[in-house]
Amino acid sequence: MILLFLLVACCPHIYHATVQNCYDGSYRVKQAPFNNCAGYRDCEPGYYCVDGVRIACPAGVYGNSSSLNSPSCSGPCPPGYFCPPGTKAPTSFVCGNSSVYCPLGSALPLPVPSGHYSIDISGSNILNHNIRVSVAQCTFGTYCENGVKRHCPAGTYGNRLGLNSSTCSGGCPEGFYCPEGTKLEHQYPCANESSIYCPAGTDAPVPVGLGYFTVQSDESRTVGGGYTSQTICPRGSYCIGGVRSLCPAGRYGGSIQSINSSCSGICRGGYYCPAGSSLSTQFQCDATDVYCPPGSPAPIPVSIGYYTTSHQGNDSTVITYSVDGNVV
Repeated sequence: MILLFLLVACCPHIYHATVQNCYDGSYRVKQAPFNNCAGYRDCEPGYYCVDGVRIACPAGVYGNSSSLNSPSCSGPCPPGYFCPPGTKAPTSFVCGNSSVYCPLGSALPLPVPSGHYSIDISGSNILNHNIRVSVAQCTFGTYCENGVKRHCPAGTYGNRLGLNSSTCSGGCPEGFYCPEGTKLEHQYPCANESSIYCPAGTDAPVPVGLGYFTVQSDESRTVGGGYTSQTICPRGSYCIGGVRSLCPAGRYGGSIQSINSSCSGICRGGYYCPAGSSLSTQFQCDATDVYCPPGSPAPIPVSIGYYTTSHQGNDSTVITYSVDGNVV
């Protein structure tokens, strides 16, 4: 008491500052330990004290030192972390997976909105980085699920922002192809070459099969796409490089999927085969004023002074003199 009296008498400004400091950032207690003010104790980390009352640091801030006297405590929770009430260390609670994020001053992790992805403290969206601090909307050609941004799968396209499903905006239309991350529906036209085609939902042009020819839908043609499908070469045709051609006149194609311009062989004698014939006996040469040797593309008129005859198997040949094709 004598010391206190002397301090007040000689140095009142020091006395008042000491008393003020011991009350500031402290709270009333009934039992020791006390600080320099009897009945008071310094506020512990995680708390602040005002008017002798101890209060937990609010959610979103932290208090890592003693004798705090403001609800702002030591400051806002840093990005990538969250601070529930009474948090002492700023990095006690990590914002720990891609589906949530923690901006500056977070009380709890915030869920990543649909169609958005979370960004870690380094600015990356890599899946195994856990300190997530912000979000961004998914860009064209990507989709976002659980806070992770991914390319639209091959065979699809993404022409809108904020897509949230692996189906993106839909499947690639026929006549076009869509590699991974394609942004626009008609971004990659299938080259207008008969040797390749692009069915709906493809990620790359497909080579035409042997003995097939490519076709193009009206819709693909209208919007500038390429061939859309392949069809097996029918009888009477041969197909090379995706182009269908008729078997030459005088020959026939008796099988499907032919890749030879000679087709199946020549037309039988006594018959004729125009281009595209599928039988060796496509049309019978059945008039007396015409004849059809093997490989005939059309009936041949009988010359004046000749007549026609038929051998076994209708193998018609010109053999002797006649008048107007009739036997004298």
